Amino acid sequence: MSKDHARAMTVSGLMRQAARYNANRIAVIEDARSLTFSEAFDRGVRLANGLLAKGFAPGDRIAVLEDNSLESQDMFLGAALAGLVRVPLYARNAMPRTRHAHDLGVRHDALAPAHAQHVHPHTRDMGLHD
Repeated sequence: MSKDHARAMTVSGLMRQAARYNANRIAVIEDARSLTFSEAFDRGVRLANGLLAKGFAPGDRIAVLEDNSLESQDMFLGAALAGLVRVPLYARNAMPRTRHAHDLGVRHDALAPAHAQHVHPHTRDMGLHD
């Protein structure tokens, strides 16, 4: 497999290609809201640039606890474009299980406000909320 082909098979490469070839087609739907492939890619690029400007570096781990929404799509793509490692947390897990984020070397998080109480207090004490 060539380097160009391998690069095209990443999340960011596939989304970039989808935005180019399917720019005006619907990519994501949430209730009455939707995004085209082009809009979704543009939002992901803006978030990636914002994360990098905030001091994140490729390879950094970011814990995320969020609902399925257009904004979670932004985080999925934005993290991929920025080269971040997304560490998903789940609200249904018992609170002590979210401590694994600290054990995995996570130093940043993105929590939907409704889910902040689901993060283990030790994790909160480590200053993961950015």
